[in-house]
Amino acid sequence: MSFAPSYSDLGKDASDLFNKGYDYDAIKIEIKPKSPGTSSDVKCSLTSKTLGGILSPATSPPLTTGLIEIKNKCKYFGVNTTTTIRQNSQITTEITKELLANKGKLTGEAKLNPSSGALALKSKGSYKNEHVNGSIQLETEQFKPPTMLGNIVLSYKGFLLGSQLLHTYSNHQVPYPDVSVGYQSKNKSYGLNALWSSNKCMMISTHQRIDRNLEIAFQGIFERNNALHPRFNVAARYAISDAIYKVKVNSQKLVGLSYSRLLQPGIKFTLSSIIDFNNFAGGNHRLGVAFDFE
Repeated sequence: MSFAPSYSDLGKDASDLFNKGYDYDAIKIEIKPKSPGTSSDVKCSLTSKTLGGILSPATSPPLTTGLIEIKNKCKYFGVNTTTTIRQNSQITTEITKELLANKGKLTGEAKLNPSSGALALKSKGSYKNEHVNGSIQLETEQFKPPTMLGNIVLSYKGFLLGSQLLHTYSNHQVPYPDVSVGYQSKNKSYGLNALWSSNKCMMISTHQRIDRNLEIAFQGIFERNNALHPRFNVAARYAISDAIYKVKVNSQKLVGLSYSRLLQPGIKFTLSSIIDFNNFAGGNHRLGVAFDFE
């Protein structure tokens, strides 16, 4: 049985084509060791911004960051428990219980940072079936006002209607919801989405899989304060054998290029760059290199 998409998945295929596989100004190494038969996942990554400092020292100061994340998953009496520990001692515990033949879900999450003593609590309820996908979430964090986030998506024969509302209890004004309408074909080869955001911005995106190797996407962004100068983005992805080629172009004359290759099972290499044709002689071009080990 196919479920209606969640609100965060609306227009995701087009968004991924523009954002995934581009790591600028940095050398990035990510390691995900796998141990068969265990319930723990480990993720280690190191990102150095020194490459960006070489290319654009005025806008990209050198910076090196690291991440170590250990995630352990357990299941007791039908309740899923996930505990995540990060290198800054931040501990996150999530408890999930599935209901109504796996169509409904209750989730509770606690996030603790021992160094600062900050504690954040989150509770969420969700339900999805073929025609409806909705959730409501309440989050409280120390020294911050509680927030509530609710969203719903209605689906019928590929046509989609969704809405999302974020409310902070310190804000006594009535919030404006985000509204999205769209269409997605049954085999997901074509998708169209129009989003009206509460920050007075409208975005129209479309995504199409030409064949199993080629896919293209288009975005148009219209801002209320700058309606006479909309922004347009076009992207394409072509996969052949163990290599993936990506290109994206926007109306500001920026061209992004990405090349990924599976060097051998578990080792992936990605080289990406962005070229500023609006000021080509200025040298504000960017380059990134990434290695993924899994």
